[in-house]
Amino acid sequence: MDWSIGENKVGGAVVWKGGKMKPDEYALGGFSFQDIEGFKPTYAWFNGKSRMDEDGRPYLPGPCDRTDPGAKIMPFNTPVVAWWDVGYEEDSGDSVKITEENRTTTYYHGKPIPTEDIVSAANTIPNFTSDENGNGMFDIGDITDEKMSALTEKIREKYPHAVLREIPIYFSLSHNVSPAEEALGNSCTDCHAPGSHFFFGKTRVRIGEGADAFIPMYANLNYGLSEVNLHAIRETFVKPFFLWLTLIIIGASLIHFIAFGRKKVYVAEGERPTVIRHGGFQRFIHLLNIISFVMLTITGFSRMFAPNFFADWVFGGMDTMSNWHYIFGAVFTVSIVITFIMWVKDSTFKKEDWKWLKSLGGYLWKTDDIPSHKFNAGQKIYFWLTVIFGLIMIITGITMALMDNPWQFIHSTHAIVASVFVAMVLGHLYLSLIANEKTIRAIFIGTVYKSWAEKFHSLWRYEEKI
Repeated sequence: MDWSIGENKVGGAVVWKGGKMKPDEYALGGFSFQDIEGFKPTYAWFNGKSRMDEDGRPYLPGPCDRTDPGAKIMPFNTPVVAWWDVGYEEDSGDSVKITEENRTTTYYHGKPIPTEDIVSAANTIPNFTSDENGNGMFDIGDITDEKMSALTEKIREKYPHAVLREIPIYFSLSHNVSPAEEALGNSCTDCHAPGSHFFFGKTRVRIGEGADAFIPMYANLNYGLSEVNLHAIRETFVKPFFLWLTLIIIGASLIHFIAFGRKKVYVAEGERPTVIRHGGFQRFIHLLNIISFVMLTITGFSRMFAPNFFADWVFGGMDTMSNWHYIFGAVFTVSIVITFIMWVKDSTFKKEDWKWLKSLGGYLWKTDDIPSHKFNAGQKIYFWLTVIFGLIMIITGITMALMDNPWQFIHSTHAIVASVFVAMVLGHLYLSLIANEKTIRAIFIGTVYKSWAEKFHSLWRYEEKI
């Protein structure tokens, strides 16, 4: 296994194990660094665990596979290892301060050994370095463990307390590295946008002896182009689409109410609500459905739009909020299955439903009362869309919960369907709470007026309580 050497941003010389590399390059698959202002790091899957060399010996943590437990996308110019001189008192003021990704500050005792001293020591060792490309910077020769031992002994002639120390260099990015709103200025679209450096930037790979090639970073992260593009669509289109769709539904409901008002139900004096619309068990399951859906909407869209602020403020952290999302997801799954069993028979389409569809239920123009069974055609459509969307949400949700790094199209499908689902529920709420008079009591109290049943569901063979 070859060693490599160069200069890091902390000020000391660095080494890494895992392939040859020049100081003016960066690549995926080895340790990389750059001393130039405005350097854009390369990214890799990383779980912080040590890798093994050909002899089964552990060396510095390096990139892993996206399927490895705990793997997260990291800006992979970290970690690096530098020679440090620790022959100082801890309170001498010579400690170096480095702020880490979790906003804590670590004080490393001692200080980095200047690169020129490392280079001078290396030049005393035959064939240790060379300048193959003639750029005036020392390049990487075949540095063996024996040469590294000789270099360490040479360095310790001037610095008796020289040690090798791993120094992580952190960059402000999003997700598992740093909050998206504190990333590079544009939140999630810093990375998840067409042509972004994160996925579409070029990285150098070795394709053969003495030959290099540049490929998009998404390819080196084992993503496909369709996955990356779909995620970019989610960030640049789906999020604004959800906000606009929500405003459109609310605005359309307001306009409809102003233009048409509520559908009135005239109840005779002394009439009591004796018609049984929904039993106690049905109302309980529907209530579970409402509560779980609302909580899934809050926790799910909070992760999409303001993950850290809302999670910390309401739930005490992202992990806690995610756990609640999974819990309510399980409740929603059970309620959807039971809802399907309860109402599938009454939600099958009949020939009388065609008349309701042709007149759009009388919501856009005045019509006579339209005969319908227990559920009208609009309610049946809503039922089946709820079942279909719910099934998609359940499948994609379980997949994301069980996979460490699920495919991007699963994330995007989950988000797109959730956006349409929420908009559809908002429309359902308007029709149930506001547009149709005396309707809301059906799902919360269970009984309705006979006048209401005859007006909206004249073909329904209902039961009355005494």
